[in-house]
Amino acid sequence: MLDKQVGGTNSAHKRALKKCEDLMRQDQHIDVTFNRHSRQVRKEYRIRLGASIDCVRFLLRQGLALRGHDESDKSPNEGNFLELLKFLGVHNIEIDAVVGKNAPSNLKVTSPDIQHDIINASAVETVNNIIHDLGDDLFAILIDESRDISRLRFQNMKNRRGQL
Repeated sequence: MLDKQVGGTNSAHKRALKKCEDLMRQDQHIDVTFNRHSRQVRKEYRIRLGASIDCVRFLLRQGLALRGHDESDKSPNEGNFLELLKFLGVHNIEIDAVVGKNAPSNLKVTSPDIQHDIINASAVETVNNIIHDLGDDLFAILIDESRDISRLRFQNMKNRRGQL
């Protein structure tokens, strides 16, 4: 009679018993599995974020633009940031495993907002280092601006038409 209630090896009772036994074993416990998964997700995120920071840092040091005109997947040139990130992935297996198409769609860490946040954090760190290095000394920042030549030509053309 008891065998009929317990059922065969694939019965609901046997499956529930197996799941209970798995939970009782420490290595199968939910907390252990969750923490193991969380550690891996955190590690992948740190690699992804570190690669993005390295790309932004390199482009800032070189004075290069981060974004391009067309950053879609079909573009032959997705902009300096994305192309540099791909380059890092090609030369580093650990980065390649977690960036680009291998990254979760909501954790790519490549959006313009993220790039802008990294740039702002770099600017704050740079200013803080300058202030720390200078202490109480005074300093000035000189900014040089050069207007686009096409705008000057347009202005000259307008002036010439007004004189005629």
